[in-house]
Order: sequence, then C-alpha cells, then structure tokens
Amino acid sequence: MAGIIKEISKQDASELVELATRTFYDTFGSYYDDKDFDQFFKDNYTVEKFTQEINHVDSFHYFYQEDGANVGYIKMN
Repeated sequence: MAGIIKEISKQDASELVELATRTFYDTFGSYYDDKDFDQFFKDNYTVEKFTQEINHVDSFHYFYQEDGANVGYIKMN
C-alpha cells in the first residue's frame, strides 16, 4: 500500500510532538546525553509551541502515513 500525506491541524499537535520527539531522538540520540535531550524537548517540543507553529499563516505541516499510522512529517515555511 502506498503512503498518503495528510495535512496536520491544531488538533493533531500532541501527536506531532510525539512523532517529532521520537524522530529527532532517533536521528540525533547517539550524539548527545539523554539529560541534554530531556531539557531540549521540555523547552522546545511542547504542544503549545507546535500549536503556534501549526497556526502560523506561512507554515504548513503534513503527516506521512502508512497503513493509517503517522510515520513521518514535513514542515514547510
């Protein structure tokens, strides 16, 4: 089955935070201490901040889905 692209709404903010946190950690986790990540995510990867970004007029967010699961995302400014 081919993947699909779905526009992200503000109601998806918590799911986006979860996916963004997981993918960022998977990509960069081996380079930094977990305590540094914990503080980074606490400061930057919040539902409030992601909701603001989703609502920004010049920002577009999409999930990439396979078999109904969000497996990636893209943000365009």
